Amino acid sequence: MARQNRKQALLDAALEHFVQHGYEGTSVGTLADEVGVSKAAVSYHFPAKDDLAAELAEPLLDALDAVVPEENALLSWPEGVQHLIERYLDVLLTYPEVATWLEGDRSVRINSPIGRRLTHINHRMRRALVGRPLDPRARVAAAVALGALWRPVRNVPLEDVSRNRDLMIESALAPLRVVR
Repeated sequence: MARQNRKQALLDAALEHFVQHGYEGTSVGTLADEVGVSKAAVSYHFPAKDDLAAELAEPLLDALDAVVPEENALLSWPEGVQHLIERYLDVLLTYPEVATWLEGDRSVRINSPIGRRLTHINHRMRRALVGRPLDPRARVAAAVALGALWRPVRNVPLEDVSRNRDLMIESALAPLRVVR
């Protein structure tokens, strides 16, 4: 197997295992066995399991980071906010397996640089959605709005999510109407 194919096979296997068993529940040995390489071969491509996880997460995180406006950006209501929600959802639908993994893997979200970066991105997103500092009511509304995007990507077959994109966008906008 060529080096690039081996590296991609490791990434594919890791993502499948991370989604099914979580980051903590997936060993490098398991990935090596599945791909049919030694642990040393895994280490050649990814010196640490964290490097493997980062390579999987970075495209999604980079794309979300590019979509979410910087702090204190003011979006028109409702058109600008709806456009932001649409673009954010498009990113999640571009990387559904990674989104599923990150949304479902609490240990990564809480204890890793990946989780800290996602938390920062989503904090900016929540601020952009409500258009002002996050008081308790706005914080809840923004969290419900983001949940309306993340949860279906994780829990509903992708074809159903894509078919019901408008419902997801409307569901994300609904709690924001209360606080905007």
